[in-house]
Parts: sequence; structure tokens; C-alpha cells
Amino acid sequence: MAAFYKRQTKETLINLCEQRGIDAADKSKEMLVCALVEQEQQSYTPESGDYATQDMPVLNSAPGSSQRGDSNSCSGQGDRNSSLQAALQLLGSDDPQLRLQLILQYQQAEAGREAAEREAAAAAVAAEREAAAAAAEREAAAAAAERQAERQYQLELAKLQQQRLPPRSSESSELRPLITSADKFPVMDKDGDLDTFLRCFERACRQYHLPREQWAKYLTPGLKDKALDAFVDLPPEFDGDYDAIKNALIKKYHLTPEVYRKKFRTVQRGPTDSYSDVVSSLRTTFKAWLRGLSVTTFDCLEDLMIKDQFLHTCPVEVRQFIMDREPKTADQAAEIADTYAANRMSDNHKTTSQTWKGGKPTGHFPSHASPTPRPTAGTSAPVDTRQCFVCRK
Repeated sequence: MAAFYKRQTKETLINLCEQRGIDAADKSKEMLVCALVEQEQQSYTPESGDYATQDMPVLNSAPGSSQRGDSNSCSGQGDRNSSLQAALQLLGSDDPQLRLQLILQYQQAEAGREAAEREAAAAAVAAEREAAAAAAEREAAAAAAERQAERQYQLELAKLQQQRLPPRSSESSELRPLITSADKFPVMDKDGDLDTFLRCFERACRQYHLPREQWAKYLTPGLKDKALDAFVDLPPEFDGDYDAIKNALIKKYHLTPEVYRKKFRTVQRGPTDSYSDVVSSLRTTFKAWLRGLSVTTFDCLEDLMIKDQFLHTCPVEVRQFIMDREPKTADQAAEIADTYAANRMSDNHKTTSQTWKGGKPTGHFPSHASPTPRPTAGTSAPVDTRQCFVCRK
């Protein structure tokens, strides 16, 4: 028995002493072994071949571990102690060393099983936490995907609703009182420029965000003299048509591109005008000229300048002939001028061939158109008695 105790560690011996009520304070390993052996010899009963129940060395847990305080642990430990006692009784051995060794092995096995159970429980808790975290992540991803899908659906629905909305009519826009009166719009002066007045009026309409269908009713209060006459001459169905009224005003004032071209070429500085005023007038008339011809690109502007310079190089009758046909490009103007020159050359050739033949005139002269004889020296000139058949003079 002493050899068995010597193979144990000091901590195990101290635990055994504490369980058996032996004072283990300040004792070495040898003293602990002697105390345990002595206590074993005193507690052994040869009649029954068993140890006293109160002195049986039973450990509740592995060395150095704390006892569980809950009822389930106590009941489980009691069941294991009962099974240990039953195993010892079935063994039937009187060797106390063998019985003690069996007790210690049983306690070590119980300690290993409890450690395994704790590790399994900790692993189960960790796995459960990981599963809960993974489930939470999946739920968050599903919620984010659902929110994204809902947002996309709302955007598509808003686009469809916007496409299905009917266009805003003029009647609904008239329900809004945009402007209380027409006093805020420009009024045409008696000797003012129509193009400047129209441009100022259109800019004011854009500033007030007026729909084009309402421009006409704000234009007519500012018309005077010839402009008002042009509006009155229009049929009633054009009273609300701004474009029709504007075209009628342009025709009434003869504001054609040719008029603006002539103004641009003949701008002069007045007595009270500055040179900046002259430049402003040139810019205004030049832009009006370009708008009348719908010149919006550099190529169109280049062709316009070439055509205008070409017309300046032509004689007056050729220029008038070309302008009457209103060519759109410089090449068309050149073709018209070539046609005019070819026709004139053909007409001149026919007139010459009919009038002269063999170097003598072949035309017929009236008998009353005989040449008047020249007066001779010392005589007076004869009086011309011819009369006009129209005015009798």
C-alpha cells in the first residue's frame, strides 16, 4: 500500500488526506504517505473485508477541480459513487491497495469523461454561435437584396408612371395665374424697329416661362399703327397663333433678308451716335439677316459671304436678274448669271444678223421719216412740222 501512495503526486496525496480528515499542513510527501498508510490500517476491518464507508476515498472530480453545486451534478455523482461501491463489493478482494487503485482509476476516468463533456459542450456552443452568425449574415444579405429589388421596382414604376402621364394642355396651364397683366411686356414704339421689339417680347415670355400658346394674347396689347393694322387684317382663327401674327407683321414691314442686308451695308454713324452704337447696329442687322436666311453653320455663312461679294461684282442688270430668282447658294447665283449672259449674247447676235446684210441696212424706214435737208449758206433752216400721234404736239 505504501508503494502505491509513493507513486502518486503530492497534490493527490494532499487531496486524499483532506478527504480522510488527516492534517496535511506543512508535511512532506513521505509524511503524507505514512499518515495515509496508518489511517488505512486503522480503518480496515478484517471481518467484513471492506473499508469503513466514512473513510472510503472518493473524489468528486479530477485533482485541482472545483465541485459542482447544482442538483443534477450532485445526483449524477451520487449515482457514480453507488456504482463504484457496487463494483468494489462484486470484486470481493481484501487487498486494500487493489481497491484503492481501482478507486483512483475510476476517479481519473470520471474526470476525463467530464473534461470531454465540457469540451463537447463548448464545441457545441461554438458551433451554435457560428451557425447563428451565418444565419444572421444570410438574413442580412437577403434583406439587402430585398431592399435593392424593392428600390429597383419603385424606380421602374416611377418611370412607367411618368411615361403614361398625359402632356400638359394649354387649358390646364391657363389655370395658373402666371402674369396678372400685360404691363410687364414691351410696347412697340411708333418709329421703333419691329425685329428688336419681337426679340424683346420673346425674351420676356421666356423669362416668365410662358407657354408658346399664350404669347399671342400678351403680344397684341403692345402693337400700334401698322402692326395693329396687320393684326386686324388676320382672320379670327389666327387670334391665338403667335407665329401667324409674327409672319403677318414681318410681311407688313417688309422685313425680308434683303432688307436687313441693305441695312447692314448702309449703316451710317449719326450725329448723336457713338462708334459703339454703330457696331451694335451692325451686329443687330447682321444677325437679323442671318436669321432670315436660316444661317446656322460656318459653311452656310461662308457661302453667304461669297454670294454677296459675287453680286457686288456683277452689273446692275445682272444683279437684279439674279436677285429676282432668289438663289440659295453662290453656285446657283453663278449659274443664273451664266444663263443671263448666254441669252443676251444670243439675242444680240440675232438682232445684228437681221438688221445688217452684206454691210447695208435691210430695215424698212417710214416715208415720213426722210432726213431733213441741211440748210445752205444764206438761207434759214426749215421748220419741223411733224406731230406726235399721241399728244398731237
